[in-house]
Amino acid sequence: MCMSKYSRFLFSASLIVAIGFPPLQAQLLEEIIVTARKRDESLQDTPASVQAFTAGMIDSIGISSMRDYANLIPNFFLVETQASAFTFVNIRGVTQFRNTDPSVAIVVDGVLSTSPVSMSQELFDVQQIEVLKGPQGALYGRNSLGGAINITTKRPGDEVEGFVRAGVGNGSAGKVQAGISGPLVEDSLYGRVALSYRDSDG
Repeated sequence: MCMSKYSRFLFSASLIVAIGFPPLQAQLLEEIIVTARKRDESLQDTPASVQAFTAGMIDSIGISSMRDYANLIPNFFLVETQASAFTFVNIRGVTQFRNTDPSVAIVVDGVLSTSPVSMSQELFDVQQIEVLKGPQGALYGRNSLGGAINITTKRPGDEVEGFVRAGVGNGSAGKVQAGISGPLVEDSLYGRVALSYRDSDG
């Protein structure tokens, strides 16, 4: 019996130029800032139906894919099939049919993805996830009749930091994730690189 080998390799990198960042202030009640309407505003003051997951929520819940937060959002349903390219999202009854464009826009760091594979992509090194319900064509263009999912990856900062995660599963399954961030030129140039590798036999 011949077993095919499956592996996935994901790479994420970001580079920004800035004069400097103000220090974050610790608060008893964290204010969630969203960019659902292409501007920074408080989630509480946003006149739109938005469900946001911050970096702390993502870590505590253990979100690594869309299926991990789909059940936490009202009127949001995820239907997965045997193929990763046929994962369907239903928001407020607006769904997608096989071999058609998605009805929900997936936006990663401001870049729109029109591929259905985006629905099943692995999420790692993510700062925030925002789910907008209802038509979003005015802001996000095509494939946003049902809504939009705005994903923001973590940004580099002025301090050196990094992480390494590893895990094993049944059979020969295994996964390794790592990342490092810090200043390349003090007070002006920052960089961040993140890596995810997953492999399993059969």
